[in-house]
Parts: sequence; structure tokens; C-alpha cells
Amino acid sequence: MKKTMFLAGIVMILGLILASCEGPVGPQGDPGTGCTCEPGAGGCICEADAGCDCEASDLCGCEADASCDCEAADLCSCEADAGCNCAPDANCTCEFVIGCNCDGNVTTLAAELARLQAEAVDGGEYTIEINVNERLAPRTLSFGDRTVNIILEGKGGMRSISLVGLGSLFSVGSGATLILGEGITLLGIHANDSPLVSVLSGGTLVMEGGSRIVGNINSNDDGGGGGVFVDDGGEFIMRGGEISLNTAIHGGGVFVSEEGEFTMDDGAISRNTVSARGGGIFVDQGGTFTMNDGEISYNNAANDFSEVGGGGVKSHGTFIMNDGAILRNRTISSLWNDGGGVSSEGIFIMHGGVISYNTSRAGAGVSTGGVFTMNDGAISHNSTTDQMWARGGGVDIGGHGTFYMYGGEISYNSSTASSTASGGGVGIDIHMGDDGKGGVFNMRGGLISGNTASSGGGGVNVPGGTNRLMESTRGVFTMRGGEISGNSSISGIEVDSSGIFHISDGIINAQQQGASLVARGFGNWVTGEQFEAIAQYGTFDDDDVFSPAGDLYTTDSTIEVEGGVRIQ
Repeated sequence: MKKTMFLAGIVMILGLILASCEGPVGPQGDPGTGCTCEPGAGGCICEADAGCDCEASDLCGCEADASCDCEAADLCSCEADAGCNCAPDANCTCEFVIGCNCDGNVTTLAAELARLQAEAVDGGEYTIEINVNERLAPRTLSFGDRTVNIILEGKGGMRSISLVGLGSLFSVGSGATLILGEGITLLGIHANDSPLVSVLSGGTLVMEGGSRIVGNINSNDDGGGGGVFVDDGGEFIMRGGEISLNTAIHGGGVFVSEEGEFTMDDGAISRNTVSARGGGIFVDQGGTFTMNDGEISYNNAANDFSEVGGGGVKSHGTFIMNDGAILRNRTISSLWNDGGGVSSEGIFIMHGGVISYNTSRAGAGVSTGGVFTMNDGAISHNSTTDQMWARGGGVDIGGHGTFYMYGGEISYNSSTASSTASGGGVGIDIHMGDDGKGGVFNMRGGLISGNTASSGGGGVNVPGGTNRLMESTRGVFTMRGGEISGNSSISGIEVDSSGIFHISDGIINAQQQGASLVARGFGNWVTGEQFEAIAQYGTFDDDDVFSPAGDLYTTDSTIEVEGGVRIQ
């Protein structure tokens, strides 16, 4: 069942009615069921025998049994059971069974939502068209065991619904679907303690093109989400529109809780800010974010007094990127900061799309401490900051992280802003690996090209050394396909200290600057222990056990290995 309501303003027309009351202005029906109003000093005078309760401030106040609710602020609003039996000269327009709107200038959004709360039928879909800006106190949309869709649409241009008071403007409860249509802006406040929209368990929020969620600051330390919070079991589908200029501790634009689901088909999440993680989006452990298209851009994770991560996206759950763009996001901190575009501690699968022009100290494009699988797409033109020991212009693999590259391109990233910066394309961390291993990079296809680094590994940097327990730990890079070419640094691939590089298939081509491969050992300045880098070609068996066929301590311009055999 689909119904449409029309909400309009009263300011302009109210003055005209008060100035000239010529004939009936309230609902007109049979004697005893309504009010007959005549010109009078108070604007309208109701006849005593009409069963009316009129005051000077009222245009027409009808008794309850007349099924009318007439106040000075709304010229005439008839209840559904009045049947909208309005005479033409009553200045009423009837909109389905929801009620009568006099001159189209009657009720408020709050009144219509209250009406739907009581009268909406199970399976019903109701469209509310709004042609003036509205102000609304926090409202929960919940219909018991009924399933109800409510569509809000702006009429005659962009219309705003501004939050009045603390809390979520809309909390979408179980069975309810709130659809923000074209021309609707939800406007938050700058000292709030809640997200602007909360999608509760069983509830659904849908954003269409031309809708906006903007300007909310959620300062609650225990909560997340400046724009939208998706609770356990809630669902948010973004088909278009914009979420911007929101602020929170985590998830400036959107916070996806455990078991929450967020699907982005189009639209923009931009210019949101956090003081911890997830400038654009934060995905908690167990939550799911699927990006099919759209743009996540110009978001910041910034705090000079604590670590921050994920300028665009911070995920502890599952993030699947099929297409779209993650652009020009930043992490800013004098302490550790990572993942200018994406910081993932969970599962991140990239099937397509672009991650570009993001900045961070580590992993300007992507930082992973979980499992990152790249099947296609591009990570390009990202750059690390000027902080010491910056690494991973394109991708940084944390001490517990694993990166599988099957396809796609990592190109034109840079890690050059400081003299110690490394890993222009891919950098690997070792310091968190208490099990004796640092980050692990498995390359089975794709292209790493045109990247630059200051201190080593224009394409890939594979370090070794000690972990935080002062035990030997190794970064690991295994190459079973793909190409690394045209990178600039001391080397295209640099294997330092006790780092490990094994190749069974693939091409390491002439670099723009420096050798294709440099493998070298270093001493541990704390223990005095000497480390030797390992760089070998050979084969892998079905259990991923490597059998070396030869060493690659070389500075040759081109290395090509096929089936475990070195060709060049």
C-alpha cells in the first residue's frame, strides 16, 4: 500500500486568513459535526450551536467528536476517519486517507510521523513530501510487529530537517525502513552526544541521490558515528547522496557495529573528521562494509596526542571493495598514524576501484594488520608523510598482516618525504611480530611500477631485525608471478637484515634508478647479533614449502624466473 502526504508551510498564508475571514475557513459539514465561522474581531467566530470550542487565538477549534484538530498553527487538519469530506470552499485538499490539508499548508513532519505511528498498516509504504524546512526533536521510527517504509522527499528544492535537542534525529527501529529521497537534508548540531541517524537492529536506512546527512558532531567517548551509526543487525544502503562535515571519535561519517551491514552503491562520504580512527567509515569487528561504487574523499583522522588510523576507512571487520574511489584522505598525528586511505585489521578484499592521493606515515594508500587480498584495481599516487621511518607509499603490511596480490596495479606511490622512508610501493613492518615473523607479502600477479622511496625498496622493502621482545623477526616476501619494474630508489626490491625474499615466477625489471634487487645483512645494535638477508629463487610445493635452486645476491638490471628456474 502506497500513500502520499504533502507537508507545506503556513507562514505566508496565515497572515492572509487573519486579515480577511470571508466565509468558512474550517471543515464544513452537516450541522453538529463541524464549525461555521463568520468574520469577527478575533479572526473567526464560531456559532455556539455548532458545537465548537473557539478562542481568539484559534481560527477554528473543533470538538473531538467532529474528528478535527484545528489550531492557529495549522489551518485545518482532519483525522483519517473524517473521510476528507471537505467542501471546495473550505480551502482543503485531500491527500488519500492520511487527512485533509487546508490550502496545502497544514501539518508538520512531527505530526505526520505521529499519525503514521498509529495508523500505518503492515507492508505499507508512505511518501511524505516536504516543501519547507522542518525542525524535529529526536524521533524513533518503530511500528511494533508491522513492516513500514517511510520515504521523505523534498518538494521545490532542497529541504532541511534540523535536529532540535540532543540525540539521534532518527532512530530506525526493527521493521522500519527510512528512505531519504531527493531534496532532503538531515542537519545535525555541533554539540551532540549521538550520531545523526541510528539504524537499530532490524531497521534499514536507504539514501537516494540528492539526499544529505551533514553537520553533526558526536562527542560521546563511548559511541561512534558522526553521521550514521549502524547497530548490530541494522542495515544501511547508500544508493547516492552525501554524508559530510560530521565529527566523532570513531567513524566520522559512518560507524558500522558488530553484525551491522553497510552497502555503498553510489554517493559521497567526504570531509568528515575523527580524533581516533575511521575519518570516513569505521567498521567494527564482525561488521561488513561493501563498496560497489561512490567516493570516500577528503576525510581526516587527526590527533596530535594519540595514535590515529584510517583517514578514509578503518576496518576491524570485513571490507569488500568492488569499485569506487577512495581519494585524498589523511591521517595526521605526531605519533603513529597509518592507512591514509584504508587501515584494515580484519579482512579487506579489493576487486576493483581506485585508492589514490591519500597520505599517512605508514601505508598511505592501504595499511593492513589483517589479511588484504588484491584481485584488481589500482593503488596509486599515495605518499607518506615527512616523519621518520615512514614506509609503504602504496601498501604497508603490519607485523601481523598478510597481503596477497593476484592482480591490479600499485603504481606511482612515494615514500620520500623523509630520508629514512622506505617501501615506495610496498613496505613491511617487523616490530609487532612476536612469533618471529613480521608482515608477509605474497605476490602472484599484478604490477608494481613507478614507485619511489628514499632509503630503499622503491618497489618493495623487506626488512628484518628484532621485535619488541628483542627477538629476531623477519619480513617475508614471496613472488610467484607478476612484475616489478620502473621503480626508483637504491633498489627496486630491498631485502634488509634478516628479511626473506623467495621467487618462483615473475619479472623484476630494470628500475628507473638503482638496482633491481639488493640483499644485504646488518648487525643488531642492541644484541650485536649479525643477520643475513635471504634472497633465493626456486619452487614451492603444494604446502607452500620453498625449495631453493639458487641465490639472488645480485644487482643485475633484470631478473626473470619461470617455474623456479632463473631465465635472466
